[in-house]
Amino acid sequence: MSKLKFSKYLLFTLFISVFGPYLFGPIRTDQIVIYSAFIYLLLLNPSIRFNTGSAIFLFFLGSLFTWTLFSSLIQNVNIFSYINEIENTIQPTVVLLISFILLSKLDQNQKKELFEFILKLIVVLFSIHTILIVYSIVTFDISFLAPFHSSFVDEVRGTVASRALSNFRFSGIFNQPLESGLGYSIAMYSWYYCSDQFRSEFLKYTFLILLIIGGIASVSKIFIFFIFLLITVLIFKRLIKIIESYSINKKFIIGSFSSLAMLPLIYGVVLLIEWEGLGRLLRVLSFLQADDIAGMITLLTGGRFTGGGESGTIILHFKELLHYSPILGNGFAKIPIVDNAFLEMMAYGGLVLLLIYVLFIFFLANKSIVISKTKISIELRYFYLLLVILIAGFGAPVFTMNRVSILLIVVLAFLFHLDKK
Repeated sequence: MSKLKFSKYLLFTLFISVFGPYLFGPIRTDQIVIYSAFIYLLLLNPSIRFNTGSAIFLFFLGSLFTWTLFSSLIQNVNIFSYINEIENTIQPTVVLLISFILLSKLDQNQKKELFEFILKLIVVLFSIHTILIVYSIVTFDISFLAPFHSSFVDEVRGTVASRALSNFRFSGIFNQPLESGLGYSIAMYSWYYCSDQFRSEFLKYTFLILLIIGGIASVSKIFIFFIFLLITVLIFKRLIKIIESYSINKKFIIGSFSSLAMLPLIYGVVLLIEWEGLGRLLRVLSFLQADDIAGMITLLTGGRFTGGGESGTIILHFKELLHYSPILGNGFAKIPIVDNAFLEMMAYGGLVLLLIYVLFIFFLANKSIVISKTKISIELRYFYLLLVILIAGFGAPVFTMNRVSILLIVVLAFLFHLDKK
C-alpha cells in the first residue's frame, strides 16, 4: 500500500471515529483510534520533519500537557485523581504528532491531495450529521443520540444536551451547541476550500445547504458569525470576477441563483418544521440594539463576562487565579467547568501557559495578515481559522473540546506543514 493511500485510510478512520459513540463508560471511539494509531506509527520508527509553523504549534500543544503536569507536581496535586484532565491535555499533542508523522512521509503534491481529501471528508460527514439533527428537530427527541453524549448529569439541570434541547438548540451527536457550531464552522471552511472539487454545482450547493441548516440549528454564535463572514467574502469574490471580466457567463449565473436560492429554502425548512428555536436565533442579533458596549458584550457572550452570579464566573475565576496561583494555575485540579479558552489556559498553567497561548494566537495572526513595504494582504486560509479560534475561545476551550478539536488540530497541522518555511 502506498504511503498516500495509507494516510487516507488512517485519517478516514480517525475522522469517522470523531462521530463515534462512547464505548465503555467515559471512553470514546476516537480515543481508541487515536492512541492505537499513535502506538502503531511509533512502532514503524517514524521520522518527523518540522518547519517553523509546525514546531511552534507542537510547542504550544506540548506545553499544554508538560507545563500543567509540572504545575500539578509542584503543588502536590494527586494527578491520578484527574485522569480525564490529563487525557484532555495529552490528546491534542498525540493528534498533532499523528498528522506530522503522516505528512513527513509525503511530498508536497501528495500533501495537497491528502488535504483536499480530508476537507471533502469533513464536508460529507457534517452533511450526513445534519440529517440526524433534522430528524431530532422534527421528532423533538434526542434519546437515540444518548450513546454519543457524555454520561455526566447535573442533578439539578440535567445533561448539557437535554438543557440545549429545552432551549430548542440541536447539536446532534455533539454534547453542546458551541461544539456543534465550531464543528460546522470548520465544515464551512472546508467547503469553501474544496468546493471546486465537487463534480456538479448541484452537489456543491446541496452540501452547503445541509451545512448551513446543521450549523443554524445549534444557535451557536460562532457559526452565525462565520456564515455571515463567508457569505460576505463570496459576494465580494463574485463582484470582483464581474469587474475583472466585464461579462457574466452561464456558470456564474447558475452559481449566483443557487446562492440566492439557499436563503428561502432554509427559511422554508424552518417554517416546515415550525422550529421554536428561531426566536432564540434571532435574539443573537439583538446585540445591535443594546444601549451600551457592556450590553453588547453581555448579549454576545451570554453574560459570561458582565453578568452577575453564575453567569459572571469567568471574571471571578480569573481574579481568584491571579490572587492564589498566578504563575502555576491549579494544574490538573482546575475549576470543573471552563467556558473560555483563555481562562482554561490560566486555570491549567497560570500566566505562563496563558502567555504561551496568546503568543500562539499572535503567531497565527502573523500568518494571517502579511505586511510588506507596499501593501497589507490577508491570508484567508489562516485568517478564517484565527477568527474561529478567537471567537469560539470566548465561549469554550477550543483545543481540548475532544471531538471537534481533533478536526481543528489536523487542519491546522496541514496548513503549517504545507508552508515551505
